This record gives sequence, structure tokens and C-alpha cells, in this order.
Amino acid sequence: VRMALDYVHDHYTEFISLQDVAQYVSISKNYLSELFKKVTGQNFIEYLIELRINKAKELLSTTTLKVYEVAEQSGFKDVKYFSKLFKKYTDMSPYEYRSS
Repeated sequence: VRMALDYVHDHYTEFISLQDVAQYVSISKNYLSELFKKVTGQNFIEYLIELRINKAKELLSTTTLKVYEVAEQSGFKDVKYFSKLFKKYTDMSPYEYRSS
């Protein structure tokens, strides 16, 4: 799981799937899914989204990048989807977060 987490942290800005990570660590995706949940307390997608949202929060707080640039650098390819998820996880839009 440590290798899987390292891989996720190194590649979170790219399109990655549980299958990609499972292939990297040479185990089945079902087994990785079970181990991942047991160790992190989250499923793979939840973990990946939270990692990306945290990176976005950092960028919004420390840079003057436009929101679509923050989305891209955080691993989101669609700024509308990013804004929707950001609001779901933080109860604020990216603009509100930056202002606060």
C-alpha cells in the first residue's frame, strides 16, 4: 500500500485508475482496493479526490493562478467538475475559498 500511495502522490495530476496502480504494485485491483480501504480508511477514488482538492486549496492560498489553472495543476481536466467537487468537499467555491 505504501508503494501504491507513493505512486498516487507522484501521478495525481495525471489520469490514473485503480487498475494502473494495481499493475504498478503487481497485485490485483480487487486486492489493492481492499488493502487501500483498510490502510487509508477511504476507497481509492475518495483518496485521490481528497488529495487533488488539498493540492487545489494549497494553490488557491499561495498563488494567483486562475481557477482553471488550479484545476489543471491539481489533476482535474474539467473546471466545472472541479468547482462542483471543491464546493462539495469544502462548502465553498474556489473563489470563496481564495477570498477567505
